[in-house]
Amino acid sequence: MTERYWAEGGELRMTLTIEDPMFLREPTSYTTRWLPAREDYQLQAYDCDPEAARASVRFYPSKYK
Repeated sequence: MTERYWAEGGELRMTLTIEDPMFLREPTSYTTRWLPAREDYQLQAYDCDPEAARASVRFYPSKYK
C-alpha cells in the first residue's frame, strides 16, 4: 500500500494505491480530497462501537474452507 499526499490550491489530496498480487489482478488506486473547515465549524463527539462496526462481516462468505 502506498499513500501519497499533496497540497493543491486550498485542498489536501491523497492517492492510495494497493498492490496485492495474491488477491488483486492489478493494482487499484483511490484519490480523495479534503477541504478546510469553515472558521465557525465545531467538531462533534463520535462514539466508536467496535461490535457494531464489524456486525456486517458475519454475512460475508468465507474465503477459506
